Amino acid sequence: MDGSAVKEKQTFIEVFMAGARKGVHMWLNSNVPGIVLSVLIMRIVEVTGLMTFLGKILGPIMSIFALPGEAVVPYLTCLISMPGGCLSAVTLLNDGILTAEHVTILLPMLMLTGNAGAIGRILGVTGVKGKSFGACYIIMILCTIIAGLIMRIIV
Repeated sequence: MDGSAVKEKQTFIEVFMAGARKGVHMWLNSNVPGIVLSVLIMRIVEVTGLMTFLGKILGPIMSIFALPGEAVVPYLTCLISMPGGCLSAVTLLNDGILTAEHVTILLPMLMLTGNAGAIGRILGVTGVKGKSFGACYIIMILCTIIAGLIMRIIV
């Protein structure tokens, strides 16, 4: 029997480290670019004064959820990256624009919205027809609205 046909058995630590390396690589390639882009967009919106403009324009809509108009910025950045949207909310909390109550109301909305990109990728790969995309996004938005209204009552 040839010794080259025998596979070398790996220890638990070797298997764990190989999996950890793959996980970190996957995280760096999928999440980090979205987070960086979300933070960049948020800072551009802040520096240009667009956040104040959006706050005034969208204030009445966001007040339905007991949120200031500026809370739309984490929601919009969440469309790019859920971790980036959450980071935007925390940044606005640290800047004093949002309160802890605002972030508590906003967080479930962000969690439901943060999968928008994944919905498109999954439906595209599975070969689902384009008109189904719209239904999925409408359901996502409706769930986000319901979550915001429920959180407004709870908080």
